[in-house]
Amino acid sequence: MGRTRICHADSSAEFRRLFAQAAAQAESLLLCGSTADGREAERLVRELQPDIVVMSLTLQFVDGMELIARIKRLPNAPRILVVSYLVRDFCIEEAMRLGADYFMLKPCTLSLVLERAQELASAGAKACSGAAVPGIAAPGPLVQALISRMGIAPELSGFRYTAEAVRITLLHGEIGVTKELYPQIAETFHVTAPAVERAIRHAIDTAWKRPASHARRQLFPGRDRPSNSRFITRIAGACETSQLESDWLGDL
Repeated sequence: MGRTRICHADSSAEFRRLFAQAAAQAESLLLCGSTADGREAERLVRELQPDIVVMSLTLQFVDGMELIARIKRLPNAPRILVVSYLVRDFCIEEAMRLGADYFMLKPCTLSLVLERAQELASAGAKACSGAAVPGIAAPGPLVQALISRMGIAPELSGFRYTAEAVRITLLHGEIGVTKELYPQIAETFHVTAPAVERAIRHAIDTAWKRPASHARRQLFPGRDRPSNSRFITRIAGACETSQLESDWLGDL
């Protein structure tokens, strides 16, 4: 019996490095491709036809949910093992609905990840590590529309970084902005974490110098400029709970 062929997609360079080291020690496994780029991951799957894809939900250019959907549309699609940081329950359900075969939460031991990958490739049993609850629609367009309604211009780099920060927050819940969120965004956009922090702060500063829109007054009723963390959390919360008035929500 041949070795199980694995493609790995994860936004963390360190996790990819450690995964590659662990896979190299497993005689029954062969790591045939590794990337942080969702588009590249799809290309690797098409060309290399692995037995299983081990992937996170946060990837560059094409996110994990979309990648799962694209892979499952392929003929002879490989099995998919999602390995991601703590996420909201709706993300687990959505990943499984789109076609993921197993879901593991980071932090977890790499030996266990490889063991599960081998089991999936061999047996193909579907399972989910966690409760599934009703989900919400993909937040991308709504996130961008809300940020724009706050007065942040789309051409600012802070607009893109803020949108990514909100997306990650919706996937994983609130995480430390300095130690976790900024570095993750920085890796995605190939910049530094301080540059991400400055760009988001500048974008919010610019918006708060403009007259407040009705949408901004609803989400941020005071005059004080919110911190980066509060702004990101408030926008994410509005997307998740639809805590918005229908007279302008309907226009998004």
